[in-house]
Amino acid sequence: MIRRICSILLLASLTALTAFAQAGSGQTIRDYVGLINQTYHPDIVSYIEKFKIEFEKQGNSDAIKGVDRFLKGPFGTGFVYVAANGDNYIITNTHVIAQAYSLSITFEKIDGTKTRYDGIEIVAADEEADLALLAFPGGQKPFTEGLVIKGELVDEGTDVFSAGFPGLGGTPVYQFGRGIVSNAAARIPRNDNEEELMGPYIQHTAQIDAGNSGGPLLIAQAGAPAGYAVLAVNTLSAYRRQAANYSIPGNTVIEFINRVLDPDPVNEREVLEERINTFISEMNVPRAVYRDIAKYLSYVCVAENTEYAIAELEDKRASNRIVWNDIVETFNDYPINGMRLAVAWVVENAMRNRSGLIRISLNDLTEIGPGEYEASLDVNGTVIESRWIKEYGVWRINSFGSVAAGDKSLVEEKEKQRAKDAALFTDYALMLQVGYAQITDRGGGLNGMIRIGGRLFVDLGFVYAMDSDLLHTQAGCGFYIPIRLSGFAIMPLVEIAGGLMFTEGYKDHFRTKTSSMTRFGFSIQAGLMLTTAAVRGLYFYGLYQYNNYSDFDIGIVEPIKPDKSYILLGAGFGL
Repeated sequence: MIRRICSILLLASLTALTAFAQAGSGQTIRDYVGLINQTYHPDIVSYIEKFKIEFEKQGNSDAIKGVDRFLKGPFGTGFVYVAANGDNYIITNTHVIAQAYSLSITFEKIDGTKTRYDGIEIVAADEEADLALLAFPGGQKPFTEGLVIKGELVDEGTDVFSAGFPGLGGTPVYQFGRGIVSNAAARIPRNDNEEELMGPYIQHTAQIDAGNSGGPLLIAQAGAPAGYAVLAVNTLSAYRRQAANYSIPGNTVIEFINRVLDPDPVNEREVLEERINTFISEMNVPRAVYRDIAKYLSYVCVAENTEYAIAELEDKRASNRIVWNDIVETFNDYPINGMRLAVAWVVENAMRNRSGLIRISLNDLTEIGPGEYEASLDVNGTVIESRWIKEYGVWRINSFGSVAAGDKSLVEEKEKQRAKDAALFTDYALMLQVGYAQITDRGGGLNGMIRIGGRLFVDLGFVYAMDSDLLHTQAGCGFYIPIRLSGFAIMPLVEIAGGLMFTEGYKDHFRTKTSSMTRFGFSIQAGLMLTTAAVRGLYFYGLYQYNNYSDFDIGIVEPIKPDKSYILLGAGFGL
């Protein structure tokens, strides 16, 4: 009993001495945990800023703030790891750095002093494990020691601590939290619709919020830097679950680091060929595949082709309504993912033939530079060249044919076409027109019309020929269908109308005029309208009108027969 008490007292003394030594050294866990910031590719920034300009015109201050928050770039947490040879690294999640054009990490001491390192390099990333290894710029080694990673599992109920930079009103603020291990080996569904499980993870109750991703889950350990060892890497939280947070176990982290820093020799060409064959197998299915394509696209490919892809999809959304809604919904939740899907859709659209099929095979694979290959693909009998690069340790498509090659002229052509389309006005709520009327057996005259209601309209019109004593008034309804072509549009028109026709009659065979005759009947009108982008709203028309009218007069020896048809030519203006 005495020995046991002494052992406990000795352990307590050692712990106190260790804590004193740590306090004396001035090192705390926050000295090893940094805030990771990323900036977006310039093409993405340029594209999103166009939204901001539109919101400024509308005076939409909330939307402007949303754009500004997005342009600040996402943030997360990382912690320092020092290899046996003294090389300095940062460990975080892949999803923290997945969209980065450039990276920085900032360490903040308790007195508010900050040290920032720009130009952080991505050494490797594993999407499946959601782990990334980063290096300080230029091989810098600012740390002589880093956090120790513990590879053993611990019992449920063990005290654990989280450290990181969750957001507070969009601003990252350092936070140190405490909880317990609630499940030492949690396996969770990949999503709501699949039985496939992910894990094992360490489930715990320490505070985790957006921005903690990539930060360490810690356990107290005497003698370790700052008195803690890394038990796991925080990666996600359960939605609508209280304090259900999940971290990647330390043994998985250690395996990842060893695999990256001491890799087995591999034949990259064989790895790439296997990945391309997997890509091909996923294309030959009877369904939309843009979500499958998205995971193969490099970040640069997405950034450089987003503007064209979204513009192309918007132009064709009438025939791709389901895809459009899916991508817009994704974009609203997380713009980068929406952009990725849009570029993937353009790639899919370029591969499908008229029957909607994709038949694809690999023709040739050629190395064109370090970490870059050109894959020649046979797609439905047409050769498409694609370029693949190694991004975050994974081979991805950097360009695909002409539709995803970063060709800015495609965007310029699209903008020019949109300017033409804007000038090519075909949806008229009000139309006024006047022109020449060729009346059967009566020579020429004047016609005029006012139409209200757009493509489906009601109207009032007249045909007047002074020399032949004819006035025809009518009211009707009809429709026209715009067929928009490059720089001009033709608009087939059909109308049915009823009205009155006033003409002169004769009381005998000597053609002595009698009083004006009134006839009632209906007309059918059909023809074309034509408009161009040259003058907005101006259109020309050519119409044929068939009339079927009866006269009201009785006892007339030789009434003039109602005119059976008109040819109407003229111009109009639509608003």
